Amino acid sequence: MKIHLERTLPTCSRKLRCVACTDTFIPTQIRTLLCRDDGLIQGDICPNCLHLGASGIQTKLKATAAQKMHAGNDTGSITQYRSALEQFEAATTEIKLPRFYHWWLKRLEILAQETQELEKARLGISHCQCGHPRSHRITFLEEDLGN
Repeated sequence: MKIHLERTLPTCSRKLRCVACTDTFIPTQIRTLLCRDDGLIQGDICPNCLHLGASGIQTKLKATAAQKMHAGNDTGSITQYRSALEQFEAATTEIKLPRFYHWWLKRLEILAQETQELEKARLGISHCQCGHPRSHRITFLEEDLGN
């Protein structure tokens, strides 16, 4: 298991649920995803759990898996029971956290992407993925204008 860093896209939900502690949180510019070794995503990790480190995340995952398993037994839900088993498996494997330079490289990557998007918007040459022209607009918030 490892924590994978991704850019938070504009289409991303405003509130996400942490896979470890099940709390909702507002994503920052960099989204932290818990991924299995085969590349499948387990879910998002909130900043609070991330600060706990790998052992703290594993502890939270075990506690959440136990709650799901208990709730699955009470309701007879097989899907909830399977979800709990997957989460318990994630809690028992080693979790690799991103190193300091991974965070900086991701920030630089996001800065480069945003710079390219602004330049395309400035020149009006942006195209969507299907190849059709799409107009971008640069809008300034009132607080940016010095008010």
